[in-house]
Amino acid sequence: MNGLTKNGLAETTQPPASLCQADEEVVFSCALGSDVVSLCARSDRDSIRQLSYREGNPKMIRTLYVADQANGHRFKANVAPASPGALVKQVWFDQGPLRILLTECIGGDCRRSAGLAVFRGTRVVRNSGCARTDSDLAWFSRKVLKFDPVAKAYGSTSDLLQMEEADNMLETIY
Repeated sequence: MNGLTKNGLAETTQPPASLCQADEEVVFSCALGSDVVSLCARSDRDSIRQLSYREGNPKMIRTLYVADQANGHRFKANVAPASPGALVKQVWFDQGPLRILLTECIGGDCRRSAGLAVFRGTRVVRNSGCARTDSDLAWFSRKVLKFDPVAKAYGSTSDLLQMEEADNMLETIY
């Protein structure tokens, strides 16, 4: 949304860089139009004690999913080929009948660099690419998801993010 400042100059309102709270580290965050999706980590010294997904804007969070030791919720992760030379890092969770999937594509011929897909069973109900901005953080933090493209090895640094093989229909969303 564009507006005018008090001195008459045009200003552009952009979504915030993340919906993470002051005591959280941004794991992934990007703008989807006027909304933002963020994956945030709350840590104690060297271990992650909570991962939170938020979607919405600072005034209204529409989707919230929290994984911690007490509630037993977990995020899932995977790295899979998408096209010749391209790999897609994926982090997702299931909420009722929906699977909410964050993606980051690296190398090769990626249709988009990062995005959000929502599935209801095998039907894609949302497939949005991140709107790249100067302040976006549309890549997964190495503090949580480690990936060595040369060795093609990947893993998680937290039991709140479990590596799992899954068919997240990358051929459909990428």
